Amino acid sequence: MSDYEGDWEPVKSQVNAYPPKYPPEPTHNYIVPKGTSFLQAQEAARQKPRRPRHAPAVALPPTYRPGLQSLLSKPAFHQNGHHAPPQSAPKEQVQLRVLKLDAYKKWVEHRDAPDAEYEMMHSIETVAKNLPKHNYLSPAEIVKDELARICLSTNAFIAVPPEDDHVLRIWGTPEQVEKARAHLLSWEMHVKRPGKGDAKAKAWTKQNALDGREEDRLLRKNIQEHQHEIFQHFASDTVFPFEAYLVWPDGYDLQNFIDDYDSSVLIDMSHKFGCAISHEKHGLRATKVASENQHAVFLVYARLVGLVKEMVARRKRGIRTVQCQLPSFDECLQFVAVRPNTTYNMDIHVPELAGPFLPPTEAEKWSQLSSTTNKKYRTATKTALQSCIKSLHVSQKHVRMRVNFGQIALSTYRRSTNDRDFEIEEFITMLQNPMVKTSQCPLLVEASFDFIDALNTLDVLGEPEYAWAVQFDFGGGQAEQLRLEREFSYNPIDPDEPSVSATRWLKSSADTTQDVTDLLELNHLDLKKIGYQFHIGAATIYSNQKVSQSLRSFAGNVAFKPSLNGLRFAPSKHAVFPLGNRELETVREEAVAKYRFKDTKGTLEVKRVDIFSQQFGEPSPVPQRTEWHANYYYQEWDNLMAQFANIEAGQDVDFTRDILTFFPKVVDEDYPKSLPQGFKNFMKEVEEIQLLLSQALGEHAGKKAKVAEREPEMTNGVNGH
Repeated sequence: MSDYEGDWEPVKSQVNAYPPKYPPEPTHNYIVPKGTSFLQAQEAARQKPRRPRHAPAVALPPTYRPGLQSLLSKPAFHQNGHHAPPQSAPKEQVQLRVLKLDAYKKWVEHRDAPDAEYEMMHSIETVAKNLPKHNYLSPAEIVKDELARICLSTNAFIAVPPEDDHVLRIWGTPEQVEKARAHLLSWEMHVKRPGKGDAKAKAWTKQNALDGREEDRLLRKNIQEHQHEIFQHFASDTVFPFEAYLVWPDGYDLQNFIDDYDSSVLIDMSHKFGCAISHEKHGLRATKVASENQHAVFLVYARLVGLVKEMVARRKRGIRTVQCQLPSFDECLQFVAVRPNTTYNMDIHVPELAGPFLPPTEAEKWSQLSSTTNKKYRTATKTALQSCIKSLHVSQKHVRMRVNFGQIALSTYRRSTNDRDFEIEEFITMLQNPMVKTSQCPLLVEASFDFIDALNTLDVLGEPEYAWAVQFDFGGGQAEQLRLEREFSYNPIDPDEPSVSATRWLKSSADTTQDVTDLLELNHLDLKKIGYQFHIGAATIYSNQKVSQSLRSFAGNVAFKPSLNGLRFAPSKHAVFPLGNRELETVREEAVAKYRFKDTKGTLEVKRVDIFSQQFGEPSPVPQRTEWHANYYYQEWDNLMAQFANIEAGQDVDFTRDILTFFPKVVDEDYPKSLPQGFKNFMKEVEEIQLLLSQALGEHAGKKAKVAEREPEMTNGVNGH
């Protein structure tokens, strides 16, 4: 009888106490002959040859284009002078690492005899409900993962109790037990807050059950303000049972924090939570929070930490990079010409390939080099995006994330030697200079319909849905600009009268260090197709209460009369608004066509923007210029980012600031269909749309050239007749 005959049975390992959410493909399930031990099966599995995932790449000689090869060994360079943080290597799952602790082995041997117990104020189920939402993990799994991390940091083992229990049992040495207790106390203080249902019930008891007439609300407000004044007057001489201190490090200025928040935000927090907030400027610099209520101290302390994070994030400049897609060998030329371009009414220079093709001897080496370089660019894009999302600490901001399409031009760059054309290696190396500045151009700058007709014939795009918007920029010679944005959606009952879907007041300062709008700007330059740009922008929302009565009256009388032909209409004014406002500088009308891309939830948005100039409060009858723009995004991004507009200063959002929140990994059928299927698949969608737009623009350019050729013929025919 051969070794392959006989009775067979599966061999499996034991189930661990901390099963992961999505376990990897098991490598310990093998079919072995009956009578074979588990250790023998494991040894056979280790000796079993495995096929490599990718064929080994042939190493490039160091003499082949060393400038480009040197970029592969450098981290992605940010134009703000900082390097992208290195990506962390994949780690073993936390819950599996717990099984290697000595305390876990002690738990296996003495499960009924814990070394210590920790009694929580609430049950595990209550604590889990109060945790912030995570990426597709249930609350119970979040608790289990957090306890596993505490086990790893303290080397103690904490058993996961039933959901209705509030006692945690701990195994380990006395030192490990004390560390575990301290970590559990800190964790409980961090998540302890009343449930949403209790908060709603208390809010109804305190507010909605009272008389809601205007005079009673005003009386109640006056009484609360009077009580708060009395509280603040005696707060300095009162000894409170609960206090917390936020100690300031040497690198941060406490006085700047006081100047930014003490006169407005901190007073509102003190009034809302009934606590005293003071600052120690000498000796140990700290901010003190004191109150009769322990829960109020926890909440205010968390808000103070959030304010500090916002202050630090506001000081940072946005992340900006420039990447150049290496063309394929069949399309690549040896030089890059940078020529001035006045088509877009901008002082820019557009790079384009020039010169002869690469020699045939470089075919294999160039293909390998371009593939490796472009792969590094995608990794750098993901790293920069993760860094920006993690540091996204803003409040009362209108935040949006988009991929904008358009030609990437150079507004500031270093000239080549003797003003000749760049060699392609020299050009890409020059782009890594932090002094290089880029500008993204519109797709078109004319009222042409060939481009939109080409898009409407594509099968990968669904039927367009139309929307409209109008933007009014008010200056009045002041340093602070004020913008009114009003968005309209299609009204099926009366198509001539679209519905108002959003109205917002935004402000921007001339001093960009005080109000950073571009948090992320990743420019991807393509020498053969149009480029694209990852962009995250944040505009400050201006409170309606601070807007003057005249401007509020202006906003209430804004209407829009859209064209029934979608984006195909002659240049004309469609916005209806009061005339005579001398502070009004510019009016932008947007007609938007939204296409669903394939079977995804992604939206390709094509905008036609007509810009009207104002003179003495009177708009010009025809637009000063017309631009076409395109961007790609997922609507769920806007739903998540909208939280930044609604939270108060220092408050935290509900979602996790991580790239997986916006680009989740597809591990099963339960992932949200409203988001991309991973970052890699999303980049494929972006590259497909980039190609489609380039082809549509090419058809438009071809038709335009044919028309230009026929015009002289028609002129000659008329003259000859």
